[in-house]
Amino acid sequence: WNRIGDAGVSELADALGRGGAPRLRELSLEANGLGDAGAEALVRGLAAGGQRLGRLSLGNEVGGNAIGSSGVSALTDAFHVFDELIELRLSNNQVGARGAVGLATALGLGGAARLVRLTLASNRIGPEGVAALRGVGASRAELSIALSLQLAEVGAAGDCR
Repeated sequence: WNRIGDAGVSELADALGRGGAPRLRELSLEANGLGDAGAEALVRGLAAGGQRLGRLSLGNEVGGNAIGSSGVSALTDAFHVFDELIELRLSNNQVGARGAVGLATALGLGGAARLVRLTLASNRIGPEGVAALRGVGASRAELSIALSLQLAEVGAAGDCR
């Protein structure tokens, strides 16, 4: 965990956008102090550089970042570019209900068609986010969605109305 922050990831994104890592297939940036601006810059760089990522980890069970709904929106807007993405890890960020609903909408429309694993533990996605993701899970049987419901703020009895 290098804590490179948004400025550091912008530098990395610039290099990636210039084709600096044409064979990059996996990128892990957990616990690096990235916010929405960093996520947006990273997506721009990856898209411009034509990387064919299979795995992108911006947060796991141990450490995440501060990526919220606008950073998630940048990711979902680029799902058409990430056509080889099979795993997206966003645990321990600030996705929230709005970001989870945006993810669910993009996935439901066929975005990131090869995605088989999405992790969103500890993102306070609330009942609305859980319900939206549950709907995607029903329509995309191959997709495994991992949540941490104790931090999803879903209500006392796990109510997802």
